[in-house]
Amino acid sequence: MNSKTWLKKWIILLIFLIVVSFFLIFYLNTYKNVPLRFTNSISFDAKLSFLKNTNKLEDVEIIIIGSSMGLNNINTEILSEKLGDKILNLSSWGLKVNEIFDFMKILDLSNVKKIIYLNQYFDFYGESIKPYNFQDVKNYLYDNSYFIAYFNTFNSLSKNLKDYLGWERRYLNKTKYSDLGFNKYGDIGLKINEENSSQDRWNAITDITKLNNHFDSFEDMLKYLREKNIDFYFVTTPYREIFFSEDKFVSQYNTYQNKIYDLNKVYSFKYINLQKILNLSDVYFADSSHLNFKGSRLVSKKLLKSIIK
Repeated sequence: MNSKTWLKKWIILLIFLIVVSFFLIFYLNTYKNVPLRFTNSISFDAKLSFLKNTNKLEDVEIIIIGSSMGLNNINTEILSEKLGDKILNLSSWGLKVNEIFDFMKILDLSNVKKIIYLNQYFDFYGESIKPYNFQDVKNYLYDNSYFIAYFNTFNSLSKNLKDYLGWERRYLNKTKYSDLGFNKYGDIGLKINEENSSQDRWNAITDITKLNNHFDSFEDMLKYLREKNIDFYFVTTPYREIFFSEDKFVSQYNTYQNKIYDLNKVYSFKYINLQKILNLSDVYFADSSHLNFKGSRLVSKKLLKSIIK
């Protein structure tokens, strides 16, 4: 068999594998809800897929946003009882404030009246979920542009195929931190308590002392929202009370809180510190900073009172 014949067979095989791969991606995305990929964050990509499939972005009037603090530490259904049903949770794991601002800038906010940002001190520090291109995200969400998403998913297929095939087992389980089974509003209530919590996570403190901060991006966000005349609610979610007896944690927390106080003097947003208001016991936590389902409901009821008072 000559070299031209071999080359022809290899090309045919390569084309076959590419076609099969794209059919597999289509199947996983359409029938198993495995998200198309834009970043190295499966949670963010899953949220984009959720937003695309629910088709609620154009009508939304209230946006909840944040890292997993916004994803797991709130029950949006409770808020909707008084604030209406046009409310959507855009949060996902690990979103830093600079990424949240980038995300906001590609969204159509013309009907949005309120944005509720749930966070903790560590959301203002550290690395982002790069690589990402929010223009590609915008094209996907609003213009039905799938090419980049399919191309990125194809590139990730060999590395992540095992996770994709085991999607339900790994990512649709309320007793695991990895749960990505969004409710109709886009949040996730964790069915985790101290007994079945990871002890490493239960006792975790995020050390921010050597990390870059993103307060400049936050200030830019505040200016942006003020120009758009959108009410902004800045919500500090609870941390396990035991850590407030540790000097290192308190120092990091106070640095964050003082900076927020200073910015609030300038921009007059609505600051709701649920740590101070609630002082929750451990029974409401899934780990050091994530609330369980019971905790998220309690926080939501208190937050709702603060918003409508």
